[in-house]
Amino acid sequence: MQKITPFLWFDDKAGDAAKFYVSVFMKSKLGSIARYDDAAAKASGRPAGSVMTVSFELNGQEFVALKGGPIFTFHACHIIRRELPHPGRGGPAMEEAL
Repeated sequence: MQKITPFLWFDDKAGDAAKFYVSVFMKSKLGSIARYDDAAAKASGRPAGSVMTVSFELNGQEFVALKGGPIFTFHACHIIRRELPHPGRGGPAMEEAL
């Protein structure tokens, strides 16, 4: 069990981001989806029933995408990288940053 779960804060597209990351990285999967209930929707200004958080796993590492609004922006310094096999060697030698 990992000790730290990174939360990635998005204005509006947390679900789309989680689906994208899962499509790019091998051994990845979507997890649970939490939605805004009536009280949370009223407090946040988000529609009731819309996605609030999506948990997902990338190669064994758990993440949570949060649809938190425009208070904080997703910053470019948050990098998720993927090691790619070096052609002809079969071992990890290259990295791909998203």
